Amino acid sequence: MGGAFGNASELAYWQLRAFYLVNLLISFDLVRRGLEIARQGLEPALLWPVFWVDGPNFETAATAIALALPVTAILALWYHVSWWPRLLVFLAHLQFAALENSFGSINHLLHYPLWISLFLLLAPVGPRPQARAATSAHMRVLYPAFVAQAFVGLFYSLSGYHKAYSGFFPSSTGISSFHPDALPLLVLRRWQETGKEPMLGDFFVSNIELAWPAYLAVIYFELFFLVAVFRPQLHRLFGLALATFHLGVWLVLGIAFPYQPVLVALLFIWSPFTAFDQATMGQRLGQLPGIDLAVWIYRRTAREADVKSQTQSRA
Repeated sequence: MGGAFGNASELAYWQLRAFYLVNLLISFDLVRRGLEIARQGLEPALLWPVFWVDGPNFETAATAIALALPVTAILALWYHVSWWPRLLVFLAHLQFAALENSFGSINHLLHYPLWISLFLLLAPVGPRPQARAATSAHMRVLYPAFVAQAFVGLFYSLSGYHKAYSGFFPSSTGISSFHPDALPLLVLRRWQETGKEPMLGDFFVSNIELAWPAYLAVIYFELFFLVAVFRPQLHRLFGLALATFHLGVWLVLGIAFPYQPVLVALLFIWSPFTAFDQATMGQRLGQLPGIDLAVWIYRRTAREADVKSQTQSRA
């Protein structure tokens, strides 16, 4: 177990550094959008983190917020054993997210970089613990990774809950999420709203036999994502499923979430807790919510039957 903790904390350490490398790519992409916000000339309804941005100097302040993203990203990479650059990364993301969401709509694209940068403030500073260090030292490295996973899992499970709820209790103007036509109708509605045909939109509209199980799988993996957080055997599977889901949303609905797939893959496919996973593929599948209940019922029934058989043989 000591070796497993050492391997896990090693993975968590490099996962932390990889996040700030990914954050550098994200920040350079956001600079362009920030400069567009600064020059678009619209009147914002400023959210509380950017209360200090006044009207006459709006373009200057918005430009400064945009440029702060790559600057803080570089600092976090350079001073990776210090705490203050991580804090600056979080504050830069908070400022940018508040600025971009000050125009009457909410952009969910920025939530993962923002929240993950907050949770990683909990990571200890200094060099990573040696393999033979105390378990508590390894746990301090692992704790931020777990918190980030738990919140991301919660976000997905809430999304899955709403889909499942509308499946059991559809609105009067819609159909159940479990209906075979749910995804094709969603594609057509999105197609009509944007006037642009998604890359695979027509394919899924024309092939309900593929669209239906694909949509049900999305609901399943989202709904039980928080459960999977507590089962390291499922981290890679759920990470791959949700990273693929975001790619599918782009191909089928034309909605791009470029940051989410890489961050989900970073947190779960490269999960440090997979160092504790010694399960076989069959055992991993047995951990899937629903299948685990079926396995438990089967084993309990078999055990009771065995006890009953032994009792009868003794009689």
